[in-house]
Amino acid sequence: MRPRSSMEIMRRAVIAYLFLICVGGVLPLAAQPGSEGPLTHDAFRGLSVEQAARRLIGPSADLVSKMIIGLPPGYSGQPLSVVRFFSTPQPAESGLCQQNEIDVLFQTEDGSPIGFANASTRMRISELKTGYGYRVVGDLATRLREPERRELEQVCAALDQPLAFFPADSVGQAWEAAYLVDVALKDARARDPQSLTMTCNATKCDDAYASLMMMSPNYIFGISPGCHHPPDGSSVCYSIALADPLNAYRSWLIHVESARRNGVGPGPAVIFRSATFTLNPQPVI
Repeated sequence: MRPRSSMEIMRRAVIAYLFLICVGGVLPLAAQPGSEGPLTHDAFRGLSVEQAARRLIGPSADLVSKMIIGLPPGYSGQPLSVVRFFSTPQPAESGLCQQNEIDVLFQTEDGSPIGFANASTRMRISELKTGYGYRVVGDLATRLREPERRELEQVCAALDQPLAFFPADSVGQAWEAAYLVDVALKDARARDPQSLTMTCNATKCDDAYASLMMMSPNYIFGISPGCHHPPDGSSVCYSIALADPLNAYRSWLIHVESARRNGVGPGPAVIFRSATFTLNPQPVI
């Protein structure tokens, strides 16, 4: 049996924690206001990642390395609406890193609308959410042998921008979408610009092609599986949102169509067919 990764252990621990909350009907004492001080934005601003994690997520605290408080992050006058914890990123597949995220959501302690709350308003935990995020950091097509895995492990561990990861339902889905958009971009760069299916819905479009030529899977911030035609049993399609490298007020939506490869053997399990490129104002997914 393959040893469980630290992220798998953390995910299981959080699931168990959620089960205890649901069965018990109340939150454990460590997660409630008490001797450790109130659950307020002001109080949590002074806590380290370890201190905040031990109070809020108990058994998983040792497996998180980063924390972001509030939405949007850094706004000092807001109530304690959410605390987001992130694990140290680890290799997922070739060229792809994976991190685990635990979001602790809050509501006001007295049940009053959160819109009237501020940084000193006492809160209580209302929900815990867990999920995985992914980030492209290298070649997605190379085989991940042990030497490459060790090198990728160092690259992943050094990543320091947890919000730069994109969500996906699985490692396979994340890698597949990233690989296909990489192939689509390489194909676009090798073709005549007039042959590309490209649309611009942004207010500034004269540099759209230059932006597309600078694009890479590193800019992915969202993926959505699904084809623009009825299922045919072999098609694999994704709509992939990417940040614009030239303009922070625009983003790309690339729809990629591919076919599932039959049989086994080396090489990706999907074969690229076509892609469309749309430049939009933010956001698109």
